[in-house]
Amino acid sequence: MSRLSLNAHLGWILLIVSFAGGIALDPWSLGERDPAKIVGSTRMVLRHAQAVGVGMGVLQLLVAQLLTLSGVAGRVRAGVSWITAAGAVLYALGHSIRALEPGAAWLVPVGAVLNLSGFLTLLVVLLRRGDDVVASLLVGVLALGMSIDCVMGLFAANAATFLPQYLGAEDGVQLRMLRLARAAAIALSTLCLLFRALPDPATSGPLERRAQAGFAIGMTGMPIVLTAAAFVWIHFKWLLGIPALSVFGGVCVAVWLSRRRAPALEEFGWLVIAISMGVGLLIGMYAFDGPLPSPVGEYNDYPRRLSRLGHSYAIVLGLICIFASRKQATVRATRFLVAGTVVTAAAIFLLAVSGSTSGILLVGPTIMTIGMVLAYLSGERNPKAAASSAQPTSISDSPGHHHQGE
Repeated sequence: MSRLSLNAHLGWILLIVSFAGGIALDPWSLGERDPAKIVGSTRMVLRHAQAVGVGMGVLQLLVAQLLTLSGVAGRVRAGVSWITAAGAVLYALGHSIRALEPGAAWLVPVGAVLNLSGFLTLLVVLLRRGDDVVASLLVGVLALGMSIDCVMGLFAANAATFLPQYLGAEDGVQLRMLRLARAAAIALSTLCLLFRALPDPATSGPLERRAQAGFAIGMTGMPIVLTAAAFVWIHFKWLLGIPALSVFGGVCVAVWLSRRRAPALEEFGWLVIAISMGVGLLIGMYAFDGPLPSPVGEYNDYPRRLSRLGHSYAIVLGLICIFASRKQATVRATRFLVAGTVVTAAAIFLLAVSGSTSGILLVGPTIMTIGMVLAYLSGERNPKAAASSAQPTSISDSPGHHHQGE
């Protein structure tokens, strides 16, 4: 475990704490089925806070791998590492505490500004070096996501002053687009970076190169189109199919490559993400008022809330499995992570199609929390593997069988 960087330690801790909180939060927040009692409620504020904790955890694991693979060293590396770590903590704390103390919401834009400054610093270094266009693009997308976080943080801190009326209500289409844009900036950038360790540069062919282009188009296009639709012209939303299909194609290639070039846990993670993205393509047909009518009711209706939860959980659970696999997770950790993923999805499905109590939702996060704790400790139990996986390589030359320690 000592081989992990500051950002990797923080990433795993944020994920563990967030999922541990979900053991109680998931049944409680989904215990209310009346949509009229959901908007602006404490349940939804805490639900969002948990999602933010998970997002910041994934972001910190991404930062750890990005700093290793980019080859940035010295004061720049240390500065970006500490600044983004502080930003993640303040951002997550602000969202968590504001349910009890509204003034704490000002921590949200402060944390977002710190994250933004860290990624802009890294972007300047990569642009000056000029040896990896995709890496620069990836960091640029993360900077865009943090810029959206800054704006949304101001909305959370003082909506009366900073939130433009034309963006509509909290559960309106435009603010939903902005929330998805900042989440997509993190999730799709993470997928793009993780994919780069799968193909072997010595044997990569047209399929691998097209998949990498698909990830680049998806991670860039999705947040840009969503942001433009929210702020400029709502009908830009009709372009969302291009980045969505592009990244889905890339993930399908990743599933195929992982069968030959990655451990079973990583293959499982890519497969879960592919299934979730396939479902996401269907959700996208009605998510932002068309083109098709919603088969699961309005935005805050119970079935639709469950469908969003299942889709977002699957993406995160798949990412956790991939990160754990790259960290050389033990067999026991692997079993818990696979079981937790399956049980979480099954519980959400059962709740959606039956009259089951929301208490069944606590089982999945419990198993996942145990699995993540075991995965987090795996480096300490297997120091030789951790040392091997921690050796840095260039972001543009990541061999398929050499997984980087995050």
